[in-house]
Parts: sequence; structure tokens; C-alpha cells
Amino acid sequence: MAKYLGDGRLIYFGYPKAHEDDPQRAVRAGLAILEDMGGLNTRLKEDKALELAVRIGVHTGLVVAGEMGGGDSIEALAIVGETPNIAARLQEAAEPNTVVISDVTARLVQGFFLCDKLGPHDLKGISGEWRLFTVER
Repeated sequence: MAKYLGDGRLIYFGYPKAHEDDPQRAVRAGLAILEDMGGLNTRLKEDKALELAVRIGVHTGLVVAGEMGGGDSIEALAIVGETPNIAARLQEAAEPNTVVISDVTARLVQGFFLCDKLGPHDLKGISGEWRLFTVER
């Protein structure tokens, strides 16, 4: 499931059906987006002298999912909780054309990807200090 947020997308793995490897799936999807952007940018540079950049944040956690709202503003598949907010803050902390993951996600994908420590970060609106990682492959 995906949702537009401004100029970005919030994509949920594990909803409506959870899989044991959803954190890996999310990280693989992020890396695939980066790879595809390389080809797109090659064409954009040649055709229009443009280049696009993406920043991807992945966090793993619990959410509340279901129909929310009332009257004319009912959202059939709303997702709420701290997890999407943290993922959005990770995306903000990412350098262009990188995938940044939280320490929670890093523990779950350990051994599947090479990750570089970014060290502790404060995330706007999120309490505590967060250890972040960039996924290399």
C-alpha cells in the first residue's frame, strides 16, 4: 500500500498481510528505486539536461490500520502511529540517492545488506536519539 505525502510516497510493507521478511523487502525496494533512478537520470541528462534525486527512509514498527475519520472524510485504509513519522524523518536525514534505515530495521536486516553507521541523530518531533545507517547493498 502506498500514500502520497506532498512530493513523496509513504509505502507500507506488511499490510494488509505481514511477511517475516518485510523489512528486507522494504530495503530491497529502496535499493531498486535508487538503481532505476540511475537509468532514468541518464536519459534525463541527455534529453532535458535534468537530474532527479531521491532520499529513502525505512523504519520498522507497529501501526494502527483501518477505517478512520467520519462524515465525508472517511479514509478506508488509514495508517497511524509513530512508525510512519519516524520513516519520514529518516528520509529527511538521508543524503540524496541513499537509503537510510533505523537501528530497529538494521537489526532485522543484519547479514542481508552492507550498512554504514551514520551515528546518533535527533529526529524532529521524535523523542530520543536515533542510530541511523546507510544501506550500501
